[in-house]
Amino acid sequence: MVPSNTPALPNEPDPTSNSDWEPAPGEGLVGEVIDREDFETRYGSRTAWTILTEDGNEVRVKNFHMHLRELLAEHDPQVGDRVAIRYFGTEPGGKKELYAVRSFNSEEVA
Repeated sequence: MVPSNTPALPNEPDPTSNSDWEPAPGEGLVGEVIDREDFETRYGSRTAWTILTEDGNEVRVKNFHMHLRELLAEHDPQVGDRVAIRYFGTEPGGKKELYAVRSFNSEEVA
């Protein structure tokens, strides 16, 4: 038996680290924004939000897809806000990835 304090091997998932959200069509997440980080890519500035989901997982949501980027810019979730995001897949006959976003700031939730 491996002791519980043994670090995860490189080819095993580390349950203590947050992971990037890669949803399948129809999947969503709900939780509290616990971190927000701006970063640069070769396509310009992007933002990553770390969400503490209702089941206790930390998931990083990056605004790479145009529709998600537009919706998150509109809602502008901050640390402490609650968010709900659903991914619908690619629009029929197109290339646009479709999402829905709802957010509630920490003052609205309290």
